[in-house]
Amino acid sequence: MSKHIKLLIMGVLIISSLFLYIWKRNKIDMLIDNISILEIQQDRLINENQTITIEIEKLSRADRIKQIASLKLDMVIPAPETLLVVINK
Repeated sequence: MSKHIKLLIMGVLIISSLFLYIWKRNKIDMLIDNISILEIQQDRLINENQTITIEIEKLSRADRIKQIASLKLDMVIPAPETLLVVINK
């Protein structure tokens, strides 16, 4: 092969390598940006989950449920009953 063809092939390889490097670097930068966005979204969802958990705990308290049952549904707690079990032999 002549010297010019070798230089041309080397030039094409170098330029191709540079394009590949730039493409990969751009892809890495895009992935880093996506990770940052996902981390922010994760923090927001964790906070939202904590808020909802607190709200569930507040709404499921026994005294609140008893109050709603008695005031809105006219429910009462029944008096305790005595149970007598007779066993015949």
